[in-house]
Amino acid sequence: MTQTAIQNYQKKMRTHLHVPNNLPSFTYRYHRRLSVEMKKLLLILPFLFLSVGAFAHLPSSVTEEVYANTFLKEFTVYPNPTSGALTLTMETFGETQALQLKVYSLIGQEMYTESISPFAGLKQISLDLSKFPKGIYMVEVSNGEKSKMKRVSVI
Repeated sequence: MTQTAIQNYQKKMRTHLHVPNNLPSFTYRYHRRLSVEMKKLLLILPFLFLSVGAFAHLPSSVTEEVYANTFLKEFTVYPNPTSGALTLTMETFGETQALQLKVYSLIGQEMYTESISPFAGLKQISLDLSKFPKGIYMVEVSNGEKSKMKRVSVI
């Protein structure tokens, strides 16, 4: 293909896409790519709304059943890293059964254990890890069936 044939083709394509002739060729490619991406988006958009609408009719009891399968809504540990004083914050969806709090070393050695009485809502527990050697520990809260773990660094 000759140089003039290429230029004629580019001019024809610019006219087709309504791109002015004075734009550099990289801008033309960018606009062409943008229009292709917009077409893809317009094809996907209706399916996105259909998938969101598919769950709108579900009763709230279904979501309550999903939350009933998890025993803690929130479980945070701070400050991390710590030099000793550690605060655990737990929030539940409703009344819990008795919980077990354990701290393990990375080799699996149980360093600390405590039983937590049943509660509803938010609960904070303070731990003193200042006597623990420096290192990384795993803090586990479990109800006998399920557990949640957080990693804590003692410096």
